[in-house]
Amino acid sequence: MNRIKDCQFIAFDFETTGIDSVKDRVIEIGAVRFSVVEPSIDTFETLVFPDKSISDSAFDVHGLTMSDLVDAPGMQEVLPSFLRFLGGDAILLAHNASFDRSFLAAECVRCHLSPPENQVLCTLPFCKSVWPASDNYRLETIGRMLGLITDEEHRGLADSMLLRDVFLRGIRDSGISEIDELLSLYKPHQMKTVADVRFPSPSQVTSVELRLIEKAISSKRDLALQYGEHSRAFRTVTPESCFSRGSKHYMIAICHREGISKTFRIDRIQECYLVME
Repeated sequence: MNRIKDCQFIAFDFETTGIDSVKDRVIEIGAVRFSVVEPSIDTFETLVFPDKSISDSAFDVHGLTMSDLVDAPGMQEVLPSFLRFLGGDAILLAHNASFDRSFLAAECVRCHLSPPENQVLCTLPFCKSVWPASDNYRLETIGRMLGLITDEEHRGLADSMLLRDVFLRGIRDSGISEIDELLSLYKPHQMKTVADVRFPSPSQVTSVELRLIEKAISSKRDLALQYGEHSRAFRTVTPESCFSRGSKHYMIAICHREGISKTFRIDRIQECYLVME
């Protein structure tokens, strides 16, 4: 049997715009490659600019805003690099792995890339088995119990590092030394089993508003728009991106009036025009 000390692992974690992998997007990736004898071989960390806004509930977890992501690369640029980092030799580790697996599979589908073939081990049942007396099995709870953290960061690389430390402590406390024993106790999954993701196909929109928005984005121009059924005032916005959900189409733009990035439903725009440069 292969000994655990001879294997490489990659702990990874995503921060996202929400909890639905079909509708939401990854906005931060953190990962650390390690082994039992080399606690840190390499790391991967990046923010990702999404094509939809961040939900309030997601913001409450990680604290990231659209302003934090404005200069970040898109997933089309990031994902090939992350897949190369994963390679095919390491066992992937994620806490509540079904969440991260589903998001990785969905992003691969969107980018027309094949998902990695690595085995993915969920550390949640592993922690339940090793430390059955814990109050709960949130990663941060286990980390506090083991004295590994004092504050919760909820960021991609920090959580990946914490997951690595928890896993290494669990291997030590469980006495497991053979990889076959580990995999037989905590059944790993293949990423390809969750790669069959289907997205709704939004109808084609050819409205004047959408064409103006697309022109504003491509030419980096501002828009003046009258938004909402009862609004008569115009506001100036800087469009950043568009996305669709079902049959509805949306624009993410920085609202000059409020000084924040907001999401506007395109069919609620009463009138708009390009602001003169």
